[in-house]
Amino acid sequence: MKILIVGDEFISSKLLKKHLDHHLKPIKHAQNDLRYEEINFKPTDIPTQTYQDIDEYWGDDIPLIRKIGDCEILVVVDAPVTRKVIEAGTKLEVIGCTRGGPVNVNVKEATRRGIAVLSAVGRNVDAVADFTIGIMLALMRKIVNAGQFLRNGNWKRNKQDTFEKPTGPELCGKKVGIVGFGQVGQRVARRLMGFDVQILVYDPYVSKANIENAGCISVDLDKLLKESDVVSLHLRLPREKAGWFDLEKIKLMKKTSYLINTSRGYIVNEADLIKALKEKLIRGAAIDVFENEPISLKSELLKLDNVLLTPHVAGVSTEVPQKSAAIIAEQIAKYLRGERPENIVNPEVLDDCQRKSEK
Repeated sequence: MKILIVGDEFISSKLLKKHLDHHLKPIKHAQNDLRYEEINFKPTDIPTQTYQDIDEYWGDDIPLIRKIGDCEILVVVDAPVTRKVIEAGTKLEVIGCTRGGPVNVNVKEATRRGIAVLSAVGRNVDAVADFTIGIMLALMRKIVNAGQFLRNGNWKRNKQDTFEKPTGPELCGKKVGIVGFGQVGQRVARRLMGFDVQILVYDPYVSKANIENAGCISVDLDKLLKESDVVSLHLRLPREKAGWFDLEKIKLMKKTSYLINTSRGYIVNEADLIKALKEKLIRGAAIDVFENEPISLKSELLKLDNVLLTPHVAGVSTEVPQKSAAIIAEQIAKYLRGERPENIVNPEVLDDCQRKSEK
């Protein structure tokens, strides 16, 4: 059984191989027949081509096309798994991607060829949830501003101390609105429970009962935006809905409220957000993801003092590489054992195989 592993500096092929060995060697028909081909993309391997059939990839597909030939399993991080890569993999049975959403894989082409696509759902949900709470507090209490205040040589001046230092409202007792109640949204809600806040949730795909069982209140989007002191976005939308969170929605928010986005940059209309922050339509925003990444150094967001910006790092913790490798290796092992992996992106492939075997 030949496996092509395409890693990078964050999740290396060596780490992926270690977890694949651990999970696959106990499988009887694989234990003495594991052969590996490895590729590791570097930070300098900037894509030189634009692939229309995939998104959010790193590197070019040529190295994969050259090595995929007789491989039955392909494991990637952010590498571009284009239609050409899949066509070149004449023996390919399964593609494992160490991301929650394998947008760098042409799932449609894989499905057409009967190739299972597996993902690593849940690999960074705790990292993102932790980070969301962190920037929420940092934004509201102006923690970054306070650090800069100190570095600028300030401390206090007699009795005016309290009023001169950067400060802001407490999270305790506020209303927090969560838009999108998937794995990350639920974990954010769980962490917020300790702050004695009221949590409003909007997610048309999650039942009212499930939201209420989590200790939250199910509301429509307008009510959430109008009543929340903090609005945190945790949804995944198709590219066609870019700019969904626009000025119209921002205007529904309180002028004293804050917006947090650790989901997808294109969900928020950036020009509208800049306008809202400039005109003080909301008190502030914390943004980890952007319409275009990396953000341009000319972006007006960088000039505003009521926005906290981070470089798309919410889902990057020291634990995430290990979790990613372990999850995808376990999913591939389940597939090889004839079990149904929980994280299969195209389950119709398994259903088709089952129907054929029953005939």
